Amino acid sequence: MKKFVAFITIIAVLLTVLTACGKPVEPDVQETTLAEQPTEEVTVTEPTSVIKEKETTPDKPTEPDTTALAEKTTVAVETTTAASAPASVEEIVTLYNTAVNKVKPEAKQITRTYSRLNIPTETLELPSGIQKLGQAAIKQFVKGSDKPEVWTSRDDLKLGFPVGGTDYSSKMTPDMVKSATCTDNGDTYTVKIVLKNDALTNPKKGQGYAGVFNTVAASTFEDINIPTVTFEKVKINGINGSITCTIDKATQRVTDITFANTDILDIDVKIAWSNLHAKMNLVTENNYKVAY
Repeated sequence: MKKFVAFITIIAVLLTVLTACGKPVEPDVQETTLAEQPTEEVTVTEPTSVIKEKETTPDKPTEPDTTALAEKTTVAVETTTAASAPASVEEIVTLYNTAVNKVKPEAKQITRTYSRLNIPTETLELPSGIQKLGQAAIKQFVKGSDKPEVWTSRDDLKLGFPVGGTDYSSKMTPDMVKSATCTDNGDTYTVKIVLKNDALTNPKKGQGYAGVFNTVAASTFEDINIPTVTFEKVKINGINGSITCTIDKATQRVTDITFANTDILDIDVKIAWSNLHAKMNLVTENNYKVAY
């Protein structure tokens, strides 16, 4: 998030300069319609087994066939112990929370293979005098990275992997979920979860999206220190959250996971005697590979 903070700082400086120059400031307000994510159907294929009974002649008594009985017993045991993939939202959320919360205490190495960060220009709303400057600043300061980053120390694992700075990685609850699927691949599960838009504004860590992703916190703006600049209002709402991960069935550990979400930032800034408004969507996507 350091690049994003740098971008916000630049915007605040631009607003300061604009105000100092005495130029008229008119908010360029655009309405942004957010498309709902498609709901995925939960499909689960349950294993079946067929046991063929050996035919016997009723008129002629026969000795028990111990081999056939043994085969029947074996099939019956396999049918009983075979586990089907989690099907309901509640089951999938439980599986996901159990698996992802093992990452920080048990992983030996996490590789963030890429980190994508973007503010779509069509969502950027700034005073008309610096709208174009703000779009240019996006290209300069809001960038992702395709360079892998490897973490091995316990502190780095705790800080970098969602939720950053905590011992856990998820406090997701079923009521947050829009759709969920779990596909059985044999040795692994593929879990895909799409979240509803967050019902909370400025959630504290551990709540809503802030209990599942590395999100922008309202406190981030408290650390930006520019003379005459005060952030009067900071509203952050999470939308379009989704998670896709691979879970090893034997250990119930996450081995590969992709997080994607968007933070809508709605900010009022007081600069000297002027009150200005800015709004933007911060779109992020990060992939991690986990080794134990």
